[in-house]
Amino acid sequence: MGKMANDEPSYDSKKVVQVIEAACPVNAIGFDENGIAVIDYDKCINCAQCQIACPFGAVEDISWVVPVIQLMKMDVPMYAIIAPAIQGQFESATLPQIKKGIEMLGFKGVYEAAIGADAVAYEEETELLEHIKAGKPLTTSCCPAFVNMAKLHFPTVYENNVSTLLSPMMALAKKLKHDHPEAGIVFIGPCVAKKQEATESFSSVDFVLTFEEILAMLIAKRIDPQTLEAKEDYPSIFGRNFAQGGGVSKAVIQAAKEKGHEDFTGYYADGSFECKKQLTLIKVNKFNYNILEGMSCPGGCIAGPATIEDPNIIKGRMAKENLQAEKKTIEKSLEIFDFTGINIHR
Repeated sequence: MGKMANDEPSYDSKKVVQVIEAACPVNAIGFDENGIAVIDYDKCINCAQCQIACPFGAVEDISWVVPVIQLMKMDVPMYAIIAPAIQGQFESATLPQIKKGIEMLGFKGVYEAAIGADAVAYEEETELLEHIKAGKPLTTSCCPAFVNMAKLHFPTVYENNVSTLLSPMMALAKKLKHDHPEAGIVFIGPCVAKKQEATESFSSVDFVLTFEEILAMLIAKRIDPQTLEAKEDYPSIFGRNFAQGGGVSKAVIQAAKEKGHEDFTGYYADGSFECKKQLTLIKVNKFNYNILEGMSCPGGCIAGPATIEDPNIIKGRMAKENLQAEKKTIEKSLEIFDFTGINIHR
């Protein structure tokens, strides 16, 4: 997306940039004084919609594959946290098989972020009740691009309405870091914004890899998850469904049900532009629901920029596999993986 010396950018180049500009929900794409397309990082929310829209792959995220591999070769204990959207990404491989394959790469253990999602949903229900009592809506905090949008472009909403709960990735990482202080924590997911989230001052995550990157590692080691023997794990289906649009608020509803509390009203903002609209309504006091669930990627994390498979296929595979899984409550999940004494708030 450059230009010839002493010339204006070509029509085609400008047309490409216009497509990318249109994909950005916060107007962070523009031209510099030389006519080169640039990103304004004071506005950028790291949603990666520009990366998806660019037909030339000119927008790219950083990669931490090399340092992760180097540390494992040095026998540094490394634990992996996998996003629930990984379920169904590797053809017919089940989630336990995928976890086993990733562990064979050299990780000491592989844990589902759905464990952290269960903990977040359970705590978020308590915070939601406090917001309802105070007469102000609560917004979810699991999508970093959505949180970035609130923080950078709606600071009063961020201060007054955004949940103080860590994302599931951060919550589980904090628990693992507490249990294994000398270990490295690697998150594996479909989200570019998670790489930025991992650099926050309160982060317990050391590195983030995408599904594309972990697939490359599996291929390099000739590991086919579909051929492995593995057994089921313990998070609830509600935590796993954080990967799909509407899944977060449904999990909080489930937490309320398990605690014997009343139902509440929620709205799911599907994609960054819808998130922006609903945050605006909160800002002007015209949002008429108790909770706003915001997902930067339309459809949720299963449609993230670093996914491998079509989100509709993933949705079907997840539903099929989870029908056969043990139906644990969120409370039961947290009995198995105890967060007592771990502060999972920002």
